[in-house]
Amino acid sequence: MQGPKRQVTRQIDELSSLPAAGQMLTEGQHSEDNLIDIAGMPCDPVLIAQALGPDWTLKAPGTGSVEDNCKAGPWIAEMIENNPANFPHRRHAVVVDEIALSGNLMVRDSWEGTTYEMHPAVFMAVWSGRGIFRNRKHLDLESLL
Repeated sequence: MQGPKRQVTRQIDELSSLPAAGQMLTEGQHSEDNLIDIAGMPCDPVLIAQALGPDWTLKAPGTGSVEDNCKAGPWIAEMIENNPANFPHRRHAVVVDEIALSGNLMVRDSWEGTTYEMHPAVFMAVWSGRGIFRNRKHLDLESLL
């Protein structure tokens, strides 16, 4: 399913992908700067989820398939950057909007402010399994409106 084209935020700092993703996820209701003020740098995903409000929750690995996660709408995925050196792997956040007609995931990435498709197998190889999702309770209430 191809949804509407959504705005992409380019992160303001090397380590601010999570607050930039929060800004994208809330369609600007929370700014990247505001989320940095609340959660600090580097940002703690727990604090970001709390700052986004009661409609959002941080889920641990193994709490749903990518397909199920996409059914609830856009969500933040915590990615583990692969690097060839012996440095610790850094975390990077992206927004996953949906599954495209091609079967690939539609991703908004704040690093360079880009949108792209990512094959599910490639995604699974770098996804930590953690993400920030809209609460089901909120989704149920929206469907009643």
